[in-house]
Amino acid sequence: FQFVVPFSYGRQYICLLAEGGIVLWMGLEALTRLGQRFPKMSATASPLAEPDAAKNDEDRPARDWRDEAAILLAQIEREEWFLEPRLSINDIARRQSTNETYISRMFNQGVGQSFNQTINDMRIRHAQTLIRQTPDQPLLEIAFAAGFNSKATFNRVFRARTGQTPSTWRDSDI
Repeated sequence: FQFVVPFSYGRQYICLLAEGGIVLWMGLEALTRLGQRFPKMSATASPLAEPDAAKNDEDRPARDWRDEAAILLAQIEREEWFLEPRLSINDIARRQSTNETYISRMFNQGVGQSFNQTINDMRIRHAQTLIRQTPDQPLLEIAFAAGFNSKATFNRVFRARTGQTPSTWRDSDI
């Protein structure tokens, strides 16, 4: 700051005293709060909040992964995250302000299948809806609109889920 407006020795001394006073005040304020525990987020603040770590394992109710997974799946469908071709478990974890392990466990134990299987199921259901609504639209466009990166992946996942190729399913559904 002194390069813009040159300070005299007296003014520099006063500014340094003020800075020192502020640092001293902040340090004393921090020392007075050392004994306080950091406040925990309430369970109502986030549906995915971890239980209080201070509780013993016996005091904790058993976690119902199905309820938590249902909340997350509803959000993924409502906000149509599954339509993003490069969606990853890391993206979901970041959006939920949690870690990948927690989200993975939620899918595996709450849904009963992996993250990729669940997202691909959502994409296939969306593709089936698009095929019914627009039977003349090319399957490649439907694959991309449903969040798949390639037609080969779309065909493989579609066949694994329905037992038919997309074109066969479209012909039999009409």
